[in-house]
Amino acid sequence: MFDSYWIQEQIENHPIWGPLSKGGNKVLFVYLGIVVVIFTTFQFFSNTEPSNAQIAKYLILLALLYWGFKNPDKSIIQIYWVSLKITLLIACFITFLVGGVIGYLRNQPEAIYCILLAIIWIPGIELFSYFARKQKLIFIIKAILSSPIIAHMILITK
Repeated sequence: MFDSYWIQEQIENHPIWGPLSKGGNKVLFVYLGIVVVIFTTFQFFSNTEPSNAQIAKYLILLALLYWGFKNPDKSIIQIYWVSLKITLLIACFITFLVGGVIGYLRNQPEAIYCILLAIIWIPGIELFSYFARKQKLIFIIKAILSSPIIAHMILITK
């Protein structure tokens, strides 16, 4: 379905999906560990106790990631990549609209930070074939630009 040179080039040059698509248990367990740390951090900052449903969702997600990358099949990796890009696009749109525009209209101090994060992380420039080879650099630049914004946003909301 998604079997094209363009998607394969996007996946191979991506800083996360590239090593995962080539396989290898060491890379897989490192990324699964990173996912666990990210979920734990979000849970810590949410100031609520995790419910059984949330824990089940995390375990199902980890199982799907493990199943998909244990013996990487090109079509499964492509479906994961496309679904991640669509999810990221929707999340950026919602963050821009709800956190940014509506937050700005309600005079919430973190509204501008939501707008900036949505603009930084919206999938766009890296989808062009010329920039596909530079995805690692684009990812690092996005992470560097996001770090002070997120840190300042956390300090404002506390």
